[in-house]
Amino acid sequence: MQTGLFVTFFDPREPRDRELPPVGPLDHVVLRHGPQLIVERSGVHHGDETGVSVERWFEAELELERATGAEPGGVRRPNMRFTSRDGLFLRFVSYGDAQERHRLAELGPFSAVVVRPREIEADGRVIATLAVADFPTWALTPNAGDEFAGAYKPDVAIRAEGAKYHPSLGPAPAANEPQPVRPAAPVVVPAARREETALAARDVELVQRLEREHSEDTLRARIFEENRQRSGANVVGEPAAWTTHYRTSVTQAASARAAAKTAATEEGFSIGEALWRWRFAIIGVLLVGMVTYAAYIAIRSAAPASAQYTTVNLSQRFSGTRWDWVVNGVRRAPDSGGVRAQGVFYIVSVAATNKATEGAVLSPSEFTLIDANGVEHLASSTASGVYQGPGNPSSPHMWPSSFPVGRPVTLSLLFDVDPGLGRGNVLAIADAPNVRVKLE
Repeated sequence: MQTGLFVTFFDPREPRDRELPPVGPLDHVVLRHGPQLIVERSGVHHGDETGVSVERWFEAELELERATGAEPGGVRRPNMRFTSRDGLFLRFVSYGDAQERHRLAELGPFSAVVVRPREIEADGRVIATLAVADFPTWALTPNAGDEFAGAYKPDVAIRAEGAKYHPSLGPAPAANEPQPVRPAAPVVVPAARREETALAARDVELVQRLEREHSEDTLRARIFEENRQRSGANVVGEPAAWTTHYRTSVTQAASARAAAKTAATEEGFSIGEALWRWRFAIIGVLLVGMVTYAAYIAIRSAAPASAQYTTVNLSQRFSGTRWDWVVNGVRRAPDSGGVRAQGVFYIVSVAATNKATEGAVLSPSEFTLIDANGVEHLASSTASGVYQGPGNPSSPHMWPSSFPVGRPVTLSLLFDVDPGLGRGNVLAIADAPNVRVKLE
């Protein structure tokens, strides 16, 4: 075989010896869904196979023309086998997306790659399966490598050894490229609170002074009582006898206490006295603080806590409690088969992988569309008639009846929204409550 990339169109129902001969060599090969081939040819070569009639060579060239769209009618043999004498390589890409994100490294070398309507096989191992929905996408399997398992791409680029990929494709990332390591968030350690001393020096002095005054008052009261009894002030009919006699002493005692209070004022109030005098103001400040804090908690509880969500983009894989998810894309349509939207159908393509138990199912009610204004839109239910069924056989949207464990299944979510709905929409999934998927 001549060097370069060759393709053989075949039907598995035909015997191998009746297959069409390979055509090529081909350059800048991109396989899109349809299937549709994008190729360039610098020359035409017919292999060295013996016993191949001119009619079969002509039919092989005609199949290539049908695959590229140059000849109408579509291919008659849906399977393609790509071969190269020196080995071939392939990449899963998004053709025509100059700003493609999450680019995948190339796979290979392989001796042969077989593309069937629902799977891609490389050297006898299935490396990708077709997730059928509105957005046909290749879902890579673990046979392609652990770092590729679960990835989704719509197109495939193929090249021979020493050749280049289609010039419109961006550079491929290096295989096993290490992911950047995010530094750990700093741990905030609260500063140790300094314990307050038992009593300040001024408080000790105040306590001692009050104790002395209390002792003096007790002594005065005892002397006063003894003098009152001795002077006969308890005799009925003579109430003023002792009052007038001891008025001077009582006045002097009151003056002494007032002088002591004045002295304390001049020395400055202690912490205890200041707190007591300002007790009403302090209580008022505490009440205002409590009311303010309660209002803050109420407002924060009512407001949407956007900072608590993790935001992911289209084609980015994430995990929920029982499912692994990839949101592939969105589009808008005025109808779904025979059912016309009240506004417009906002269609979201989602790939779900059951990682729990056999028999698990999903419902459209588990998905919510949240627009830029925070308004939530529920997905149309399976009973609404928008999905394919006896009441709407022409609908292109079919809700899956089963979800095998470990195998990605693609489904479509239909939201009947206002035609003027803008951008900035996100998708919420009940299985992953802390994740929001940015749709546009």
